[in-house]
Amino acid sequence: MATQWYVRVSGGVRGPMKFKDVAFLIHDHQLPEDGDVRRSDVEEWQPANSVVGLIRTARNHQATEERVAVMAPKKPVQKPAPASTSSKSERKRAERMEIIRRTQESMDESEAEEASQDQRTFLENAMVWGPIVVLAAAAVYAAWTVQTHDPFKNKNFEGQSRVVDSAFDRLS
Repeated sequence: MATQWYVRVSGGVRGPMKFKDVAFLIHDHQLPEDGDVRRSDVEEWQPANSVVGLIRTARNHQATEERVAVMAPKKPVQKPAPASTSSKSERKRAERMEIIRRTQESMDESEAEEASQDQRTFLENAMVWGPIVVLAAAAVYAAWTVQTHDPFKNKNFEGQSRVVDSAFDRLS
């Protein structure tokens, strides 16, 4: 049987629990890194940071399935009457899978809501800034055109200067 652990949290003792559950409590800041922990076969309490691998496990998020079980909301689960050890382990596995499924559904719902909000924000910004960007681009193009366009380019004015000169000569 795997070693079970106990922790002192908020003046009370929680346990027995698995090593990965203790790591998740540290990761979730429910238990400080120097909080008291002990194995079930030892009577002495010791700081969590003195247990080899506990802090590293908490920081590396290695407690996957157990972490989901610890953080899932506590809802009463109806348990059928125990029949045999194999069905008991199957029930535990089914319960864990249900907890994982519910947690994933709630995460999917919140991600979908975030994506919807992002899309609405994008559309609102596009409706406001789209016309402004188009008008700014048109103004820049107009300014560039005025600066670079020469209306007299490729025009032949050689004969016109003589006509103007002769008109002035007649007036004088």
